Amino acid sequence: MLNQAEIPLQRLVFVSRQGMIKFVSGDEFDVAKRTVAATKLGEGDTLVKVALLYDGSYLALFSHKGMLLKMDGEEIPQKKKAAVGVRGMKLDGGDYVELAEVGSIHQDRHLVEFNGKRIDLSLIRSQKRDAKGTRLK
Repeated sequence: MLNQAEIPLQRLVFVSRQGMIKFVSGDEFDVAKRTVAATKLGEGDTLVKVALLYDGSYLALFSHKGMLLKMDGEEIPQKKKAAVGVRGMKLDGGDYVELAEVGSIHQDRHLVEFNGKRIDLSLIRSQKRDAKGTRLK
């Protein structure tokens, strides 16, 4: 758990249900106010994940309809906290991001359970941002 003094030294990744992603430098949260808006969301959108992003990180997005997209952390653009972000994953109509996981390329294994299946993300090939991803079997 981070304390408030450590946040300016970090990079935070934001993932929304509609597949929007961005990372924000932690120094944008070094403000005098006790509460601050951390991100902007589109109409009807909600946050799925906020996590720390380190060098050598990757982001895996799992959609409700069983698609998986893993991308290198370098694919995630830096935006201001007031920005919506960019599309991280192409979603079919009615689909949405259900789960987002951040991992390290230096991990030997990164097991995630999704829809009753155990998936080792270290075995999944990374793709470019704004792709459709791979259907989970």
